[in-house]
Amino acid sequence: RMAVARLLLGCEGVAGVRNDLVVRLAVGTSSAWRPHVVLYFPGDVQSTRDEMLRSTTGSVKYAEEYCLESTATLLSLEYPGAHVVIIKPAVYDGSFNNYGQLLTPGLGAASLQALLACASDRLHLEGTERLDTLPLVILAFSKGALLLNHIVAEFATLMTPETQTILDWELEDKQGAWSLPYYEESMHIARSRTPATVLRAPAVRAAAESLLARSRALHWLDCHRFPTADRVTECLAATAVNIFVHGTPRQLCDQGRDWIRCEHDLFVSKLRQHHRVPCNCHPAGVGALSNTSSESPLLHERPYFMDDPPSLRKHFEVLHCFQTSCTAGLRKL
Repeated sequence: RMAVARLLLGCEGVAGVRNDLVVRLAVGTSSAWRPHVVLYFPGDVQSTRDEMLRSTTGSVKYAEEYCLESTATLLSLEYPGAHVVIIKPAVYDGSFNNYGQLLTPGLGAASLQALLACASDRLHLEGTERLDTLPLVILAFSKGALLLNHIVAEFATLMTPETQTILDWELEDKQGAWSLPYYEESMHIARSRTPATVLRAPAVRAAAESLLARSRALHWLDCHRFPTADRVTECLAATAVNIFVHGTPRQLCDQGRDWIRCEHDLFVSKLRQHHRVPCNCHPAGVGALSNTSSESPLLHERPYFMDDPPSLRKHFEVLHCFQTSCTAGLRKL
């Protein structure tokens, strides 16, 4: 098996969802790490090397170092023994990414599970090597938070049987605390008032629950949006998944986008209300739909370059230096 990133075109999700994937399979096995999948949601600017080199914007200067193929290699170094799967957003205009149908309420988590299954079939992976059966570490970089927030809201919906609609991850009543500009893409995503029956259809529910059950850690990597709805943060805190929130001045100190720091702080504050910090990493059952242990999973806050001015370069450099500090049960005993 060669250690190269492969582009898989037109992988199938559910209900007509299709996405290209960049996959870099682990070579052999690691003596220190259990087999797992690192699932990465890119931010703006990032696409395949060829698409970034064809861009007429400033994206071209980041093509070699932060294209999806290079990012897959970078993550394989951070997570030895892991298979790296990158979800390529449906639309890339040379600068901005759009996740398209993956953000349709009820289709996010189930489609991700189906995409991993499709990739496994394409790559002829069988049994315990299949990407749709292995433990998961999910990384959302920058705009990739829109997809991570989306599936977290779907998980919360499944944990809230009384709700009639799919939950929205955004706090509805901000009481004037902050507002978002009209051009912010996430303001135009129809997330609420979708019947929860869409998500509770047996096949969709089973796929979504499988994705959560296998999740060991969720990372918000210098993101610009965070879940703030009460029920969604409460449900997220109740899962046995380790949560990492990484940030740089690019997002947290941008005076022109002060909503980012407001949402970041509220997200962390709400999670803290439900977390007790254990002495050690949660040992077993990490990724279960609910945390029945007497210890709550970990919440990690990781700031970087906070003495530097906001910078797009430092924003990307977080991909080189983000700290996990927790193996989430993936390191062999």
